[in-house]
Amino acid sequence: MTKSILITGHTGNVGIACHAHFQIKGWDITGVSRSSYLDLRDWESTSQWIEQHDPFDIVVMAHGVQKPIRLKDLTQSIWQDIISNNLDASASLTTALIRHNKVNESGLVVYFSSIQATQPREGRGAYAAAKAGIEGLTRAASVEWQKNNVRTVCLRIGQMTHPMKGIGFTADAIKKLNEAIPHAWVGGIEIAKFVMALYDQISLSGE
Repeated sequence: MTKSILITGHTGNVGIACHAHFQIKGWDITGVSRSSYLDLRDWESTSQWIEQHDPFDIVVMAHGVQKPIRLKDLTQSIWQDIISNNLDASASLTTALIRHNKVNESGLVVYFSSIQATQPREGRGAYAAAKAGIEGLTRAASVEWQKNNVRTVCLRIGQMTHPMKGIGFTADAIKKLNEAIPHAWVGGIEIAKFVMALYDQISLSGE
């Protein structure tokens, strides 16, 4: 039987890489992005959409936004936008998947955190809070999914080779990042391969 994967943030760097890798492996792929017809921040619509689909073997929650802004310049609307597109959307989808039992037994749900959750740079306060919340959500979801042997994993990602949409790096910024993060930057295809490896290792769960 063909395995199935749901990828959110489907048009982003990680989403595109996951689609390409799992397509080559013959998986059935369902993709969702902010530009599609489904807004994950809308809990009712998300629940209805999930209810109409067959259960998935893997769910990759690669959605999210990042807007560099210092705390002194942060407004309520910007805060809410960053929190809703990262944490609220993840909570909405998690709730719908659990409520409608839409992850197969021994399936895998992958959340994405960031190094910003524990080592935030200037201007990443709201993003850091959202990603820290996702780490907590991962732990809570693992408890409620345990009876179905559904595994939850949160990947705390460092610097990507391709930044998120809307984020650009000057040569000076790249130099500073290399000084702060001396190890190799991670690419989307590496993450996609790691997700598949995690699925194959049925004993792994956590972050």
